[in-house]
Amino acid sequence: MKAVPCLPALRRATAPAAFVAASLAACGAALAADAPSRIHVVRTNETSPEALAGARTYATLMASNCRSILHMPPAEVTLTDAQLSKITYREEEIFFEGDRIAHYVTIRFVIADSSSQCQPYVWVHRDARIAEACDASISGDSGPILDSAGPPAAPPTWSPSTRVGPGQCGEKRRERSTEGVPADDAGAGQTCVWGSRLMFARLGPALKSRLPAGEPGNGPAAKGFDTCLWQRMPDYRPPNGKSEAIVLRHHTPPDPDPQHDEAQLGLTGGHRFFEGNDRTRKFEIDGPPGGTRLTKAGVEAFVRLPPKESVPAQ
Repeated sequence: MKAVPCLPALRRATAPAAFVAASLAACGAALAADAPSRIHVVRTNETSPEALAGARTYATLMASNCRSILHMPPAEVTLTDAQLSKITYREEEIFFEGDRIAHYVTIRFVIADSSSQCQPYVWVHRDARIAEACDASISGDSGPILDSAGPPAAPPTWSPSTRVGPGQCGEKRRERSTEGVPADDAGAGQTCVWGSRLMFARLGPALKSRLPAGEPGNGPAAKGFDTCLWQRMPDYRPPNGKSEAIVLRHHTPPDPDPQHDEAQLGLTGGHRFFEGNDRTRKFEIDGPPGGTRLTKAGVEAFVRLPPKESVPAQ
């Protein structure tokens, strides 16, 4: 966030009370003016040869099970990395606008079932949620997980929010500073700071000395899940309601045991990697309004998009 020229005045210990009050008002106005009124983020999964192999293992298993159930003879499933790498396995689109924060999530698996005569296809699951201040929320999804023939989900409806307790609606997380924290590339021309690095910056010298050699650096934590927050403004602070972190990347390291990691990738269709490793592909500040994407109609239209897609060609 840009420097606010009025802040140094507040450090004057001898400043009259009236001057301090005026300075605080000016600072508040300047900070509010500097904060974006709308932020639009799109994150998509990163990929790896191991994750693609997991997607292929999962699709092969599904096809084999399908053929067994239908008493069809075994058949080889051929899916190349060139095909599988064209699929976006997880995409999350986020709109921060006024008091509304909307998340649209699309997840894809390569599966096979009786509806496709046991041939692989891309099954798509979608879910969306919109929070408005602390008063109401809407959510919807496209139906049962991994069941393209299952019944559709119930129509989304507005409902009272349960995200916060009574009397907490106006409370906001203390503003976090990223000053002096090493930044990493987030994608789409943006930079971000990893949550582990923000924590490191708050530690005292004694605790810092206990961390492994090479810390803190500007990358994610060597062990465990980590999130990377927008360097300019780590949290979106709506006029009325709870703040939310502006996440531009996720990182999950592989399992230390290569064989266990391979097995988990196969069991999850590669999603152990896809769900935990992504980066920003699109980022807009004060761009076009979200429009219907911030409404019940937008959620309903999204979750009713077709659940099947073809496997990309070679």
